[in-house]
Amino acid sequence: MAQRALTNGVVAAALVLSVTAGLGPAAAAVTPAPANVPAALAAPAASAADPVIIPAAMKQTVQPFNFAAAGRQRGADGTGTTGIFHRVSGPPSGYVWTRLADGRTFPAGPSGTAPIDKVHGTGTDTIVYQRGNTFELRDMAAGTTRTLTLPDGLLFSGVFGRTVVAVRIAPDATEDTPRAADEAHLLDVREDGTVRDRTVQGLPADTRLLHADSAVAGDSTSVALRYVTGGAATLALVDVAGARVDQRLGAGVKASGNAFVLSPRHLLFYTVGTGTTIGVLPRSDIGGAPRTITSVPPADRYFSSLRVVGDWLIHNRGNTSPLMATPLDGGAPRVLLKASRQDIAAAEDGSAIVVGGVSGQAGDREWGAHRITEGPGGVPVPERVIDLAPLPEKVQGIGLSGGRLTVADSRLSNVRRGTVRTLTLSGTPTYGPQVPARITFDTACGPEDPDCHALFGALDGGVTFLARRAGTSGDEVRSSEGNSFITGASGGTLTDADGEYAVYTNRAAGVQTVYRAYGPEKILTRKPVASALWEQTLWSAGAKPGTVTETVLKTGRTGQTVDLGTGCAPSELQALGRWLYWSCGAAGPAGVYDRTTKKSLTVPADEALLGDGYLVRHDKAAGTLVLTDLVTGIGTGTAPERVVGDLPATANAQRRVAWTVDKRGGHLAYVDAGQRVHVVPTGVPAQSLWVHDEHSVSSPAGESGHWSYSARLSRPVASWKARLVDRRTGRTVRTLTGGEARDILTIDWNGRDSGGRLVVNGAYDWALTAQPADGHGSALSRTGQVRLAHAAPAWRDFGGRDALGDLFVVVEDKSLGMRRGKLPGTVGPYTGYFGVLDAPATGIVPTGDLLGDRCNDYLVVNSDGALYRLDGTCDDDGQYGFLHDPVKIGTGWKAYDLYSPGDLNGDGVADVLARQKSTGSLYLYASDRAGRLKAGVLIGTGWKGLTVVGAGDLTGDGIGDVLTRDSSGVLWRYAGTGAGKLAAKQRIGSGWGQYNAIAAVGDITGDGRNDLFARDKSGVLWRYEGRGDGLFAPREKLSAGWKGYLSLF
Repeated sequence: MAQRALTNGVVAAALVLSVTAGLGPAAAAVTPAPANVPAALAAPAASAADPVIIPAAMKQTVQPFNFAAAGRQRGADGTGTTGIFHRVSGPPSGYVWTRLADGRTFPAGPSGTAPIDKVHGTGTDTIVYQRGNTFELRDMAAGTTRTLTLPDGLLFSGVFGRTVVAVRIAPDATEDTPRAADEAHLLDVREDGTVRDRTVQGLPADTRLLHADSAVAGDSTSVALRYVTGGAATLALVDVAGARVDQRLGAGVKASGNAFVLSPRHLLFYTVGTGTTIGVLPRSDIGGAPRTITSVPPADRYFSSLRVVGDWLIHNRGNTSPLMATPLDGGAPRVLLKASRQDIAAAEDGSAIVVGGVSGQAGDREWGAHRITEGPGGVPVPERVIDLAPLPEKVQGIGLSGGRLTVADSRLSNVRRGTVRTLTLSGTPTYGPQVPARITFDTACGPEDPDCHALFGALDGGVTFLARRAGTSGDEVRSSEGNSFITGASGGTLTDADGEYAVYTNRAAGVQTVYRAYGPEKILTRKPVASALWEQTLWSAGAKPGTVTETVLKTGRTGQTVDLGTGCAPSELQALGRWLYWSCGAAGPAGVYDRTTKKSLTVPADEALLGDGYLVRHDKAAGTLVLTDLVTGIGTGTAPERVVGDLPATANAQRRVAWTVDKRGGHLAYVDAGQRVHVVPTGVPAQSLWVHDEHSVSSPAGESGHWSYSARLSRPVASWKARLVDRRTGRTVRTLTGGEARDILTIDWNGRDSGGRLVVNGAYDWALTAQPADGHGSALSRTGQVRLAHAAPAWRDFGGRDALGDLFVVVEDKSLGMRRGKLPGTVGPYTGYFGVLDAPATGIVPTGDLLGDRCNDYLVVNSDGALYRLDGTCDDDGQYGFLHDPVKIGTGWKAYDLYSPGDLNGDGVADVLARQKSTGSLYLYASDRAGRLKAGVLIGTGWKGLTVVGAGDLTGDGIGDVLTRDSSGVLWRYAGTGAGKLAAKQRIGSGWGQYNAIAAVGDITGDGRNDLFARDKSGVLWRYEGRGDGLFAPREKLSAGWKGYLSLF
């Protein structure tokens, strides 16, 4: 049979059952289609993207299903060849019959309103209602109802098919009259409505019947009648057609204390719950010797849990236990269903019905009423005929923000729970897995309280909502981010919520409060007026009818007042960027005002929600959701509309409960009758991307050098790119990229370049571009500047982390001092240093960051030739001394002159050059990156007699270079190769013999290029600006009066 849903009026609406066919014992579950699936929607005007339907969340428990009547130790079951009787709920009027052929469900209750004493199954499609001695036989297959009243003196004993079995108990014997035999009667109703009463023939003359226990089993053709003769209990099969005993049990079979099961081919008997065997007799010869089986445990032998299908015994151990089948010849049992309900109902055609499931788990999608019939080879096969899989959870709130869909339901009477899914934002939507949303809480919300169920989309993709609290705490405004505040009042409404702000209105108390969630903090308390929130701005109905006023909540400043062009005072407002929706009540008027064009559109005064460039309203008369294209409407004066979904009206408001819009994502969503969520792309161009709550932060002192940026987006972006450019050189040092960002775009730069090395402290420009996720509008563009002070120290920057080089000087008393670099290319005042060890001030060698602590360090050789490292402090504490204890890192250095040219081997750490005084040989001592030096390597000879200056990087390749002046006053450059060698010298210029001091001071002008100071013999200090190509610009005079310094370096 084809799969069909149960139908037929009220009953079908109350049940979500379906008939299935051909599923087999392990077939996949089929979720029933909702009764109210929207018709084909009109094609969107601006988008070809199709909607997507998200399946309903299902309850964790399966649907209940109770047989109308299940035979106990005697009697027949309430199932027939063509249908099943079961109870929907409550009184007998709740009995229904489901036809297996098409899945239609029909009321099958009794006629009239008089109380029912008992309900009887018949093993057929007839159900019997008993009121005293009157029996109503309702044949659902034939569509007839017959009534039978027992004649006086007859006692009811059972009903099978259309035959009522009754007994007449003879009076006890007297002195004059012996006791007569008891009688068994078969009664049925003729076509003309009269009752036929037949006395069973063939019973012994001394028959004693057991009243209600006489008819123990039967069907339309035979009744198993238990009676006593000769002082012993026995059993006979009575032929219904002839009303005559047909067969009797053999003498060796005990009839008393046993339960009997009659099937088309067999008669079984067993002791309920305690026996160790089950007797099996062929129905065609019950007088013979029985066959016994012992494989079924005694715990399975309850009267309602043993039935026969073909030549197999069907049994279980009660609720939730597996349904088993054991061959009557004593073979091994097999599992038919992993879990089942206790009752097993048999029809007289030899089939059986049991409720169970394939997986046996809670929420089993295969759970249903299974019909057991003989399959190939006579083996029983279960087939699910009624789907009893879990019902969908009823949606009690829906929120959508930034493409995140939150759905709330009430899985317990007073607990509201929710899940959230992420939707794609362009083209036909797709959805991700559902994850728990942080909106689970106890609530006193009533089922018909829309104010308590509405979910307002929040900036972070979550939702804000109202909770009713029992007791004195009253209403509470909560968010899925965990923020909440208790209002202290009851019976109010959440007027609007956006970001960290919410408007709570209690009209009964005449109070409206604007809250800031993070605190919580009351921002504003006033009398209730129409209000709307958007991006930290509160819009309120103005004092003059038809006007609204803007308030910036962060500052409390009152902004612009907008005239909506209507003379009525709005009772409702909604805001989104350039759009303002207003309504003056259910009777209207209502409209949308565009703050950009200063034009208005009039719209019907329905329940409505404002989206970005569109309005969705609930046309309750038509039972539809209608989308109005505001962008086109403002431009042409006529707003296109289209139906986007079917949503029948209810007594309560349904916006944000059963339908909603995404103010930051472009989609709308609604819930159908099957509790499925339809997500519909709007196809309307959104406003251009913009940001607010923008923050650009460099790391504070004492932390790693990094920069972070964050901003809240007006709507999601698909991807973004940020370029970091060294402001001094104009070179891009790093390009950062990212994927989708829904609500907050965050960038974090660790202060490293694309090769993973720390960039130099200083100013960097950043430029951000982000592409809208929905493809509408231009890319977002933002720019700014960041200054790093805790990345890599600039060459020769020893004080203040200002990325400017510093000049060291030796004064007349031979003490060391510093003059810090100062824009635009000079130096600041003198600051003294204390002496170090017993070394002369001229023995100090400023070098780079040898330890990796982001401060440049020093080397010094004392009078004994020991080499020490002095760890720089970057002068973070305002002191210009060597505050760390010297660390001895070598001996035997008295014979060398030391220079620090920067990084020569390309490992990012400054190295040291040592010239042997006696020979002029030049050695490279590479840093080991742990504050010590590796073994020296000879890299040159003939350096004796030269003035040597470690100049840092002069060519812009990141490798240190060396300057030398020969005896004729010519200045040469030896470029570092990056491999620990120096390239062939390049002439820079002549005439440098006029200077008695040449100092490589690093970048002193802030352009990212290393510069040079030179002092002439008259004491004038000159600056040579580095050009970045290994040469220098013409000299510029800084000042005179430098003759008093013994040394500059």
